[in-house]
Amino acid sequence: MGKQWVRQELKRNELAAQVENVAVKVQENRQTAIAAAIGTLVVIAVAAGTWFHLNKTRTEAWEKLAIAQSLAYSGQAKPALEQLQPVIDGGSLPSSYAQLFAADVRFRTGDYKEAIAAYQRIVDRGGPKTLVPIALGNLALAQEAAGDCKAALESNQRLIDTNQDHFMAPQAQASMVRCFSATDQGAQAKSTLDRIVLLYPESYWAQWAKERLNPIPAKKTP
Repeated sequence: MGKQWVRQELKRNELAAQVENVAVKVQENRQTAIAAAIGTLVVIAVAAGTWFHLNKTRTEAWEKLAIAQSLAYSGQAKPALEQLQPVIDGGSLPSSYAQLFAADVRFRTGDYKEAIAAYQRIVDRGGPKTLVPIALGNLALAQEAAGDCKAALESNQRLIDTNQDHFMAPQAQASMVRCFSATDQGAQAKSTLDRIVLLYPESYWAQWAKERLNPIPAKKTP
């Protein structure tokens, strides 16, 4: 995904803007056409160097992210986070993905405070748009895990209000059920379970909700 995005992004790079400006000047003053053509060649040379640098930097960032994922999945959280930090500091698109994954690593290791802060930064930044609902849903889970059900309910509600059809929405509804139950809001928990069954009838979450609406009675010991 990263390399494809880089190619798309480079279509709108500085080179295109500079060449367009040169073309406009040629139409306005034909006597400067030769000078403009020379200027275009200079711009192309500079932009080519810029393109190579950007492409190389972003490719290296995606590679570091892949290495960090491999380390994390093998149980090496600290080296994974160390691998991610320079990518996060880079400030490009890989930086956002690295920040999201770093938050996931901290969540899995029980460092909920840092995970919450990292997810919140992505949400507050508002982009990339594809990552915001994921960060928002995971933010709610981290808040729930940290025992802050009030904040978790607010984050989950925000996700549902803004991304009702997102694949994270059923998880958000389930998190709300748990938080309602934990805060003695039984009526809200039940209505949310009913909503899950209605909205996602063929999903795992619907079955999950049905089991809680109709709990299996415990077997009596003889």
